[in-house]
Amino acid sequence: MGGGQGPAGPNERRVEIRPSAQLIYDTNVYRVGQGFDLGGLARDDVRVTPSVDAIIALPVGRQTVFLNGNVGYDFYRRNSRLDRERIALSGGAQLRAGQRCSATVTGGYVRQQSDFTDVFATLAVPNTDERRSIDVQASCGGQVGLTQSFGYRHDESRNSSDLFRPLNTNSDSFNASIGYQRPTFGVLSIYGTYTTSAFPERRFLTPTGLVRDGVENYSAGISFERQIGRRITGTIALGYTWVNPRLDDTPDFRGVSYRAAIDLRPNDDFTVNLTASRNVEVQNFVAASYSITDLYGLTGTYQFNPRLRMNFGSSYQKRDFRAGPQLGGLPGFLLLPEDEVITGNIGLSYDLTRRLTLTTGFVQERRDSNNPIFNFKSSVVTAGISLLL
Repeated sequence: MGGGQGPAGPNERRVEIRPSAQLIYDTNVYRVGQGFDLGGLARDDVRVTPSVDAIIALPVGRQTVFLNGNVGYDFYRRNSRLDRERIALSGGAQLRAGQRCSATVTGGYVRQQSDFTDVFATLAVPNTDERRSIDVQASCGGQVGLTQSFGYRHDESRNSSDLFRPLNTNSDSFNASIGYQRPTFGVLSIYGTYTTSAFPERRFLTPTGLVRDGVENYSAGISFERQIGRRITGTIALGYTWVNPRLDDTPDFRGVSYRAAIDLRPNDDFTVNLTASRNVEVQNFVAASYSITDLYGLTGTYQFNPRLRMNFGSSYQKRDFRAGPQLGGLPGFLLLPEDEVITGNIGLSYDLTRRLTLTTGFVQERRDSNNPIFNFKSSVVTAGISLLL
């Protein structure tokens, strides 16, 4: 949301409505290789996306209810078959019990034309990606002493195209941690997670009967978080992950998982965020039971003056997809052993007035894989305007 602020804090009333419009030029709409024949479809295109952003937080006694989201529509100049609504909403409540315990309950809904970086539609098939989620997180603890947390999350992902329905997913995840915190020390925790995921449209006949494709994922480890002065905050988590596929012939995984982040603020105008992680993911865009994903990223902002801001970022992602021989019967353009994606971006935001903001940006992306069908390069240029009501 151009010129917007972060989420409202507990018991803070906030209502922001921001209509906006973006003009986007994309050199490779379908995310295909340079030599791929699109059968008369336009490779590059201009898209206009009018939308409305909202951040709403309303205190109710000691509790807070909230709604955040964006609703818009994509209009393509040359690829009107991709015109589609773009919806991303999350809402729920922040709850407090006593002085030491709190909980957040959140429901989410997303509906949009699939990003062709994700859906490997080398046939350029339009596909609406629809996702629903429910998330409950609770924690107890004071500034000094023991802390406890636990949570549950349910996710559903659906594809409208018959071609991609075998990639629909359901997942349920549980997490818990116990730790110790002290302002001069930081927060040291032991954590554990359990996730079960399934592909409701993918069933295979095995010697033991009809089995639905999916995985169970266990992870346990230790994490540490500390703030050093006003300008440095760091988090590191190191664990071990076990992945047990439901299909006997799908390779399992036993290995290290990790997550690290450091936030740097060299001065009041400049921030830099560095991240690194390895985790197991179940995704709805490729014919695999799961992937082992390594992700490294850098983002930052610089405030030139009260009106002009710059943002920048770069990321490197490597995915190792695991699948059994049962998936070999799916179309070849859905099969991907591994890939690497490199992304870089830079943008500017300028406040013409207290309410009117102009934005511009540039994004470049490249994917390389051991299946050349999926290799591509793309560049995207954006210009936008938004008005805070």
